[in-house]
Amino acid sequence: MNDLLKACLSASFFLLASTCFYAQAKRWHVDSTAISSSNPDGSSWQHAFPDLQQAL
Repeated sequence: MNDLLKACLSASFFLLASTCFYAQAKRWHVDSTAISSSNPDGSSWQHAFPDLQQAL
């Protein structure tokens, strides 16, 4: 039983670690003083959203 528990915990840890490794957060740039471009997409400070509501 002890070996089975170790195997399950090892597998669970591996799955959790591999999932966290591949998960990526998306970064949005929001600047209330930005001069909005014709198509702000939040990908950089030059293309920042003028307010948080548009970014969400």
